[in-house]
Amino acid sequence: MREKLKNTESIFSRLFHGAFILVSIAFLSSCSAHRKECIVDSQWKDVRSGQGGCLVVYQDRLLVVRDRASGKLKVPGAHADLGEFAQCAAYRVTLEQTGFEVIVKRLRLRMPGNFNIYECTLAQGRSPDLSEVEKFSYFANSQISEVLWVNPDEVDDSDWLYPDYSRQIKGVYDLNNERVNKSAEPTN
Repeated sequence: MREKLKNTESIFSRLFHGAFILVSIAFLSSCSAHRKECIVDSQWKDVRSGQGGCLVVYQDRLLVVRDRASGKLKVPGAHADLGEFAQCAAYRVTLEQTGFEVIVKRLRLRMPGNFNIYECTLAQGRSPDLSEVEKFSYFANSQISEVLWVNPDEVDDSDWLYPDYSRQIKGVYDLNNERVNKSAEPTN
């Protein structure tokens, strides 16, 4: 009788583990199937690993997110997934956290902790209107409470999640804004 019970437990255990493996494979393959292809300007292709974030400037505003836990502002960004380049992490996380599809361009800042911040632009045809943004992912929603367009010069350093970074972000923002404004000036 004990032998029969042991065999039954062994069969049940194998079935359970087999089902667990199948469910895990299905979950992981569905994640990759739903992931959008990273949009990177080929002129600025970068194969760095680490974290990735986007500086998205539209007219005179910078795209930021409000961290749910602290209530502070930060640029969209986070860790790269296994095997993912920081540039693609910047694209993916910006899409997940804000709903905006972007084109990732050149590396603008390397911050402590291997955080790579890239210059990004809205993908062609994307409106900067926050009311038109698709609801960001559940995962991002658990971390992000708000998506905003701000003028960084009007945000106090203490309102940033990483106040030490704010000066560098403002410097890149000012340089980018100057370049964008110059290219928009009419030529004679």
